[in-house]
Amino acid sequence: MHNKKINKYVIAKEQNTFLRKIQGKARKSSSRDVKLFDKNRNDTVYLPIWLIMNELTLGDSIHIVKLMRESLRIKLAKKFGCTVKEFISWLECINLVRNICCHNGNLIDIELVTRPKVPTDFKDLLVTIDAGNKKLYTNNLAIIICIIVKLMSSINPKYRFGNLVNSIGRLLDEANSSGNYGFKSRESILECFSNSNIGKMSKI
Repeated sequence: MHNKKINKYVIAKEQNTFLRKIQGKARKSSSRDVKLFDKNRNDTVYLPIWLIMNELTLGDSIHIVKLMRESLRIKLAKKFGCTVKEFISWLECINLVRNICCHNGNLIDIELVTRPKVPTDFKDLLVTIDAGNKKLYTNNLAIIICIIVKLMSSINPKYRFGNLVNSIGRLLDEANSSGNYGFKSRESILECFSNSNIGKMSKI
Protein backbone atom coordinates (compact mmCIF):
# COMPACT_ATOMS: atom_id res chain seq x y z
CA MET A 1 0.00 0.00 0.00
CA HIS A 2 2.99 2.32 0.41
CA ASN A 3 3.38 4.51 -2.71
CA LYS A 4 3.18 1.51 -5.04
CA LYS A 5 0.87 0.37 -7.80
CA ILE A 6 -1.45 -2.39 -6.60
CA ASN A 7 -3.02 -5.21 -8.61
CA LYS A 8 -6.79 -5.27 -9.09
CA TYR A 9 -7.34 -8.13 -6.63
CA VAL A 10 -5.64 -6.27 -3.78
CA ILE A 11 -7.52 -3.06 -4.63
CA ALA A 12 -10.88 -4.88 -4.63
CA LYS A 13 -10.03 -6.51 -1.30
CA GLU A 14 -8.99 -3.18 0.24
CA GLN A 15 -12.12 -1.46 -1.08
CA ASN A 16 -14.39 -4.11 0.44
CA THR A 17 -12.59 -3.85 3.77
CA PHE A 18 -12.86 -0.08 3.69
CA LEU A 19 -16.57 -0.11 2.82
CA ARG A 20 -17.28 -2.49 5.71
CA LYS A 21 -15.40 -0.11 7.96
CA ILE A 22 -17.58 2.77 6.73
CA GLN A 23 -20.73 0.75 7.51
CA GLY A 24 -19.40 0.19 11.02
CA LYS A 25 -18.76 3.91 11.42
CA ALA A 26 -22.32 4.62 10.26
CA ARG A 27 -23.79 2.31 12.91
CA LYS A 28 -21.73 3.96 15.66
CA SER A 29 -22.12 7.53 14.41
CA SER A 30 -23.80 10.13 16.60
CA SER A 31 -24.51 12.31 13.56
CA ARG A 32 -28.18 13.20 13.22
CA ASP A 33 -27.92 13.17 9.40
CA VAL A 34 -26.32 9.71 9.36
CA LYS A 35 -28.95 8.28 11.71
CA LEU A 36 -31.76 9.80 9.64
CA PHE A 37 -30.32 8.42 6.41
CA ASP A 38 -29.76 4.99 7.97
CA LYS A 39 -33.36 4.91 9.18
CA ASN A 40 -34.87 5.90 5.84
CA ARG A 41 -32.57 4.13 3.38
CA ASN A 42 -34.25 1.65 1.06
CA ASP A 43 -32.03 -0.06 -1.50
CA THR A 44 -28.96 2.05 -0.73
CA VAL A 45 -26.24 -0.07 0.87
CA TYR A 46 -23.60 2.54 1.61
CA LEU A 47 -23.69 6.11 2.84
CA PRO A 48 -23.47 8.80 0.14
CA ILE A 49 -20.14 10.55 -0.16
CA TRP A 50 -21.37 13.79 1.47
CA LEU A 51 -22.14 11.84 4.66
CA ILE A 52 -19.13 9.54 4.49
CA MET A 53 -16.67 12.46 4.49
CA ASN A 54 -17.90 13.61 7.89
CA GLU A 55 -17.15 10.17 9.35
CA LEU A 56 -13.62 9.72 7.99
CA THR A 57 -10.47 10.23 10.02
CA LEU A 58 -7.39 11.79 8.44
CA GLY A 59 -5.91 8.29 8.26
CA ASP A 60 -9.00 7.07 6.39
CA SER A 61 -8.66 9.90 3.88
CA ILE A 62 -5.01 9.08 3.27
CA HIS A 63 -5.98 5.44 2.75
CA ILE A 64 -8.39 6.55 0.02
CA VAL A 65 -5.58 8.42 -1.72
CA LYS A 66 -3.48 5.24 -1.65
CA LEU A 67 -6.35 3.27 -3.23
CA MET A 68 -6.84 5.81 -6.02
CA ARG A 69 -6.06 5.05 -9.63
CA GLU A 70 -2.50 6.16 -10.40
CA SER A 71 -3.65 8.78 -12.92
CA LEU A 72 -5.85 10.39 -10.24
CA ARG A 73 -3.06 10.33 -7.67
CA ILE A 74 -0.76 12.07 -10.14
CA LYS A 75 -3.41 14.71 -10.82
CA LEU A 76 -3.93 15.27 -7.09
CA ALA A 77 -0.19 15.49 -6.36
CA LYS A 78 0.24 18.07 -9.13
CA LYS A 79 -2.19 20.33 -7.29
CA PHE A 80 0.44 20.50 -4.55
CA GLY A 81 3.40 20.76 -6.91
CA CYS A 82 4.92 17.39 -6.06
CA THR A 83 5.14 13.74 -7.05
CA VAL A 84 2.81 11.01 -5.78
CA LYS A 85 5.56 9.57 -3.55
CA GLU A 86 6.24 12.99 -2.05
CA PHE A 87 2.53 13.69 -1.51
CA ILE A 88 1.80 10.41 0.27
CA SER A 89 4.98 10.76 2.32
CA TRP A 90 3.88 14.24 3.45
CA LEU A 91 0.34 13.13 4.25
CA GLU A 92 1.63 10.29 6.40
CA CYS A 93 3.94 12.69 8.21
CA ILE A 94 1.06 15.12 8.88
CA ASN A 95 -1.08 12.24 10.14
CA LEU A 96 1.68 11.21 12.55
CA VAL A 97 2.00 14.80 13.80
CA ARG A 98 -1.76 15.03 14.25
CA ASN A 99 -1.78 11.85 16.34
CA ILE A 100 1.13 13.05 18.48
CA CYS A 101 -0.62 16.35 19.17
CA CYS A 102 -3.93 14.63 19.99
CA HIS A 103 -2.21 12.51 22.62
CA ASN A 104 -0.17 15.38 24.07
CA GLY A 105 3.06 13.85 22.81
CA ASN A 106 6.42 15.59 22.51
CA LEU A 107 6.50 17.18 19.07
CA ILE A 108 9.22 19.75 19.81
CA ASP A 109 12.01 17.20 20.33
CA ILE A 110 10.71 14.70 17.79
CA GLU A 111 13.09 12.48 15.82
CA LEU A 112 11.18 10.82 13.00
CA VAL A 113 12.02 7.15 12.50
CA THR A 114 10.84 7.28 8.89
CA ARG A 115 12.14 10.41 7.17
CA PRO A 116 9.55 11.97 4.86
CA LYS A 117 10.48 13.22 1.41
CA VAL A 118 12.03 16.69 1.64
CA PRO A 119 10.27 19.42 -0.35
CA THR A 120 12.80 20.48 -3.00
CA ASP A 121 12.45 24.22 -2.32
CA PHE A 122 13.41 23.72 1.34
CA LYS A 123 16.46 21.45 1.09
CA ASP A 124 19.00 24.26 1.48
CA LEU A 125 17.40 25.32 4.78
CA LEU A 126 17.79 22.01 6.58
CA VAL A 127 20.57 20.39 8.57
CA THR A 128 22.12 17.39 6.80
CA ILE A 129 24.38 14.54 7.85
CA ASP A 130 26.64 12.34 5.76
CA ALA A 131 25.73 8.67 5.98
CA GLY A 132 28.33 6.93 3.86
CA ASN A 133 27.64 7.80 0.24
CA LYS A 134 24.22 9.20 1.11
CA LYS A 135 23.23 12.59 2.47
CA LEU A 136 20.41 12.48 5.01
CA TYR A 137 18.26 15.46 5.87
CA THR A 138 17.11 16.24 9.38
CA ASN A 139 14.42 14.11 11.00
CA ASN A 140 13.57 16.83 13.52
CA LEU A 141 10.82 19.44 13.77
CA ALA A 142 12.14 21.48 10.82
CA ILE A 143 11.14 18.92 8.20
CA ILE A 144 7.59 18.88 9.56
CA ILE A 145 7.41 22.69 9.43
CA CYS A 146 8.65 22.69 5.82
CA ILE A 147 6.00 20.15 4.79
CA ILE A 148 3.24 22.15 6.48
CA VAL A 149 4.35 25.36 4.75
CA LYS A 150 4.63 23.59 1.39
CA LEU A 151 1.16 22.05 1.57
CA MET A 152 -0.48 25.16 2.99
CA SER A 153 0.97 27.38 0.27
CA SER A 154 -1.02 25.32 -2.25
CA ILE A 155 -4.22 25.30 -0.19
CA ASN A 156 -4.19 28.95 0.87
CA PRO A 157 -1.32 31.14 -0.41
CA LYS A 158 -2.51 33.97 1.86
CA TYR A 159 -2.38 31.94 5.07
CA ARG A 160 -0.65 33.85 7.86
CA PHE A 161 2.09 31.92 9.65
CA GLY A 162 2.92 34.67 12.14
CA ASN A 163 1.88 32.69 15.22
CA LEU A 164 3.89 29.67 14.11
CA VAL A 165 6.98 31.77 13.43
CA ASN A 166 6.68 33.42 16.86
CA SER A 167 6.28 30.01 18.54
CA ILE A 168 9.42 28.69 16.87
CA GLY A 169 11.26 31.86 17.87
CA ARG A 170 10.38 31.26 21.52
CA LEU A 171 12.03 27.84 21.36
CA LEU A 172 15.41 29.37 20.53
CA ASP A 173 17.73 30.32 23.37
CA GLU A 174 21.32 29.78 24.47
CA ALA A 175 20.71 26.08 25.08
CA ASN A 176 18.58 25.43 21.98
CA SER A 177 19.80 26.72 18.65
CA SER A 178 18.06 26.45 15.29
CA GLY A 179 20.18 23.35 14.61
CA ASN A 180 18.55 21.51 17.50
CA TYR A 181 15.31 21.61 15.55
CA GLY A 182 16.82 20.84 12.15
CA PHE A 183 17.20 24.32 10.63
CA LYS A 184 20.64 25.47 9.49
CA SER A 185 20.21 28.93 11.04
CA ARG A 186 17.72 31.47 12.35
CA GLU A 187 17.71 33.00 8.88
CA SER A 188 16.72 29.62 7.44
CA ILE A 189 13.61 29.60 9.61
CA LEU A 190 12.45 32.93 8.24
CA GLU A 191 13.36 31.88 4.71
CA CYS A 192 11.13 28.83 5.15
CA PHE A 193 8.21 31.22 5.50
CA SER A 194 9.49 33.83 3.04
CA ASN A 195 6.83 33.10 0.42
CA SER A 196 4.05 33.23 3.00
CA ASN A 197 2.22 36.11 4.58
CA ILE A 198 3.79 36.28 8.04
CA GLY A 199 2.77 39.80 8.85
CA LYS A 200 5.41 42.10 10.28
CA MET A 201 7.88 39.41 11.29
CA SER A 202 11.38 40.47 10.25
CA LYS A 203 13.50 38.51 12.71
CA ILE A 204 13.26 35.86 15.41
